Amino acid sequence: MTHSAIRDKQEVIALFAYDFPHRKTSCFLRELKFLGFEKIVVIAAPKILISSDSEKYFEEFVLETDFVEDTELICKRLNYPYYKVRHDDVDKIETIVRQFDIKLAIISGARIIKKNVILLFDEGIINFHPGKIPETSGLDSFFYTIQKNIPAGVTVHCIDERVDAGRQWIFEPVNLSLQDVPATIIEKLFWLQISLLRKFLLQRNNGNVDYVIVDRPEKNSPMDKLDKYRFLQKFPQWLLNQVYVQRNSNW
Repeated sequence: MTHSAIRDKQEVIALFAYDFPHRKTSCFLRELKFLGFEKIVVIAAPKILISSDSEKYFEEFVLETDFVEDTELICKRLNYPYYKVRHDDVDKIETIVRQFDIKLAIISGARIIKKNVILLFDEGIINFHPGKIPETSGLDSFFYTIQKNIPAGVTVHCIDERVDAGRQWIFEPVNLSLQDVPATIIEKLFWLQISLLRKFLLQRNNGNVDYVIVDRPEKNSPMDKLDKYRFLQKFPQWLLNQVYVQRNSNW
């Protein structure tokens, strides 16, 4: 099935996003437009100051052509309705859902979304997590991937009120090579999310989306800096193990 087949299904879909330039949101919006969706309603959370780990553990790899637009400006250009709304403002979100008769929502960037907001969407809210869940739930998924010696990949799931839980549609690993470094794997994980957005919508359009419950007793705690550096020291061995597993599984 090609993206042209999706254009016949023009129901309104909500996109949870951030009200500031955000790479994943920019790419999701462009991908949705490319797929033919003309009725995307963007629910953009205002920027808030939060305490986060600003340490640079490795040099990031971003293509020079990867232009990140302001979310409101790209929505104006694509003619997508845009609402600046906190993601915990259930009354305003309910008004938007009722106004546009929205059944499905997708996350490109979001604060923690509570149960009373999730229940507004008959088909739920779909998240793209750059790691295997429940093993890498929460923050620092890449470091937990190394710690637990598991494949790097993306989980697509329909969320519930817990973080990185709910009902899983698919986990897809990234293709690794022995030449990879942490930054290239992070970049592969990013673009795999864009690819899986297309895959999910195409299969949903064809009625081929089935979920399984995610068993996650608790989410992982954020790692401290020393643990992150410690696990990066194990990266070469982790990479060797995972490349070996991938190559043998393809034989």
